[in-house]
Amino acid sequence: METTEHLFPWLDLIDRPAFCVKNGLVVASNSAAQGRMLRAGTDIKEIVTEHWEPYQNFTSGCLFLTITAGGLPYNASVNRTEDCDVFI
Repeated sequence: METTEHLFPWLDLIDRPAFCVKNGLVVASNSAAQGRMLRAGTDIKEIVTEHWEPYQNFTSGCLFLTITAGGLPYNASVNRTEDCDVFI
């Protein structure tokens, strides 16, 4: 059986921290995100520090919000796909 990490191999093509969220949990992340403590199983509620309500109501397009990773704030863009929410 294929692991979730192998379902998103393109994440490692992104040189900035990037991760995928499905059902409120991080399901895959690239090495840059893992270095900032963003690993599979992380609850997205723990890291979205601003704009939580717009994220919950987000249906399509691109959303910009603030997350906290490794104790530091970062600006992130989110794209919703059929498979997951892609944070960069």
